[in-house]
Amino acid sequence: MFKKNIIIAIGIFVLLGLPILFNTDSGEENTKIKIKFDKEVKHFTAQSLGIELQKKSAAQGTFSSILSAFPQKNGFILTYDQSESEKIIREQFNLEFPRSASFHLENGELVIVPEQDAPFFDVETLMKEIADSYPEKTNFKIKEIDFTPATEEEVEPFSDLAKLLLTEGLKANFEGRDFTFPMQEKDLVFTKTGPSLSAPFATYVLKTLQDQVSHQEENLIILEADLSTLSLAKTEGHVRDGFLVDPPQTLQSIQTALTSHQNTFTIEGTILKGRVINETQLDLGEMTLIGAGRSNFARSPGGRDYNIRRALNEYYNGALIPTDGEFSYNALLGPITYSAGWKGSLAIFLGTDLEEVPGGGLCQVSTTIYRAA
Repeated sequence: MFKKNIIIAIGIFVLLGLPILFNTDSGEENTKIKIKFDKEVKHFTAQSLGIELQKKSAAQGTFSSILSAFPQKNGFILTYDQSESEKIIREQFNLEFPRSASFHLENGELVIVPEQDAPFFDVETLMKEIADSYPEKTNFKIKEIDFTPATEEEVEPFSDLAKLLLTEGLKANFEGRDFTFPMQEKDLVFTKTGPSLSAPFATYVLKTLQDQVSHQEENLIILEADLSTLSLAKTEGHVRDGFLVDPPQTLQSIQTALTSHQNTFTIEGTILKGRVINETQLDLGEMTLIGAGRSNFARSPGGRDYNIRRALNEYYNGALIPTDGEFSYNALLGPITYSAGWKGSLAIFLGTDLEEVPGGGLCQVSTTIYRAA
C-alpha cells in the first residue's frame, strides 16, 4: 500500500613534445643565459634551453594551454617543456636525475630498482624567473630542494601492490561500469610517505573519468495523469540523477587505496538530482526520484528483446500509483498469450529447465522494477 502518489518512469539502456618555433626577429633567442649551480656556471641560449619565444599577439591560446607559459614584460611569451628543459640542464651540469627506489617487472618477476641520490631542483621556478626578466637579466641560479629518495627497504612492503598494479591495473566501478587503467612502471612513484601516481598518469585517469562518468541530470515531465486508478501518465523524458566527478577528492581516494595496498578506488563527486516536473493541473504532491533499478538485456534473442521493450513502453513507463493505491505487476500487464501479441522466448522452470513460452523475458522487467523499489 503506497501512502503517496508514485510514478514508475523507465528508461531503456543497452547496457609532448611539440616542435620548437621562433616568432621573433630581435635576436632574443640568441641572448646568452648564465645558469649557476653550486659553484659551476654554464652558458645557454633560449633555443638551447628548449625555450620558445613568441610575440604575444602570435601566441594566444595555441601553446599556452599545452606547455608551461609565462608572459614577459617586453611583449614576448616564453613557452617550454619543463621535463625537456630539466634534461638539458642536467646534461650540461653532468647531473643524474634523483630517483626513489621502484619496481621493474621482468619475465613476470618483480625486481626492486635501487634509489639514486642526486640534486633535486625546482625547474619551474627557474624558468618563471627567466620569463619574468629575460632578456634584461641573464644571470640565474638553480635553487636546490631538499629531497631524500625512498630506499629499497621502504618500498619493499609495497611489492604485492606494485605487482597487482603492473599486471591488473588501477580499477574503479561506477554504476555497474568497470574502469581499468593499465599501468607501466613509470606511472607508479614512491616517496618517503609511500606510493602514488605520477603526475601525467594521474591527469590521464582523472580526465578519462571526467569525460566518461560525469553527466548532467535528466528530468521527467508529467503532462497528463489520472489519479482515480492505477494507470499510465503521459510523460516526457525520464528522470535520472547526474554526476560530476570531483578530481581532488577522487585523487585522494586513489591515494588512500594505494596506501592501503589496494588497486581499486572509489570515484568521488557530486550527485546532481534529477527532477520530476508536474505540468498537470493535479496536486500530485512532492515527487522525487527515490530509487533506480538496472539490468542488462543487450544480448537477448529477438523474441525476448521484443517482450521486454513492449512491456516497458506500453505497460510500465509512466505508471502512476495513486495515494493509498497498490501496484500490481500482473494487473497492468494483463494476459500473457500469443494471441495478446507476446512473442515466444525461453523461460526458466524449476530452477534449471528451459521452455519456450509467450512473454519470455518479462520476469526481467519485474525484477528490475523490484530493484528500484
